Amino acid sequence: MLQGVILLLYSERFPDRLMWIFPIIAATILINEFRTGLLFSVSFCALAIAASLFTDAVFTQLDTSHERFILSLVVICLICNTASFYYSKMLNYIQSLYREGIEDLAYLDQLTGLANRWSFEHWATKKLAEIIHLPSTTALVFLDIDDFKEINDTYGHEVGDRVLQQFSKRLKNNIRTRDRDSNKHDYSIARFAGDEFVILLYDVRSKQDLEGILHRICHLFQDSYSGSKQVSSLTVSVGVALYPQDADNLHELTRCADKAMYAAKHKGKNQFQYYHGDTLCSLQEIPTLTEGNVRKLNNA
Repeated sequence: MLQGVILLLYSERFPDRLMWIFPIIAATILINEFRTGLLFSVSFCALAIAASLFTDAVFTQLDTSHERFILSLVVICLICNTASFYYSKMLNYIQSLYREGIEDLAYLDQLTGLANRWSFEHWATKKLAEIIHLPSTTALVFLDIDDFKEINDTYGHEVGDRVLQQFSKRLKNNIRTRDRDSNKHDYSIARFAGDEFVILLYDVRSKQDLEGILHRICHLFQDSYSGSKQVSSLTVSVGVALYPQDADNLHELTRCADKAMYAAKHKGKNQFQYYHGDTLCSLQEIPTLTEGNVRKLNNA
């Protein structure tokens, strides 16, 4: 750029080099970011126009008029800035695709496309802190596909993977995954481990609305499962822990919802259960007492 200014101002000393202004200004535009190149080119064009108005020395050695030189300079700047603009747009688009690809690898479960456990816990911890004082209902839902181990053992992991994918797809289609205020995608549905899934339901207007969502989850495959010829039906056991009534942090909330899910399995599967500490304790004591009695009988 400085070389171009020198050629412009001292053209009477370098008359045979004045035409180098065009490739110099083009290179200045193209090697810089769009805004920087635009600023340089506009400044240079303004300087050239001022030089043509206030002195004739610049163009005395050229076989062209003032107007044609300025017009050529403006056209070169326009073409180069247009190319720089679209190149910048394309580069930003490619970078956004790259960032999305990195985000998918880091934050999403590769099999189901849902959030993975790490991204869910990272997001949910922040979300719970944001909504702790809101009057709306918030619940952590823990889901487990009933008899999934039998499906895997009987039909193989390929069929099991298709079941997980189909289940995840129906979850995404039936549960809101965007923030109502910002309309941004969140990580509220996640594959927790194996055939276990978690959902953070927040900004739910009432307990009645929450139960409507839970009924919808339990009946995701009421119209039969069509993801595999071998598997004709799927059911799910669901545990629910309310925030902050049952727990005031994500770790404890997850533990409570997990216990509630096992209570749903104890009661026959294909249903949802809320977390109730006393009830769950009594349910967990049954197998322990039975095992103790069996040991006593064996010892006797």
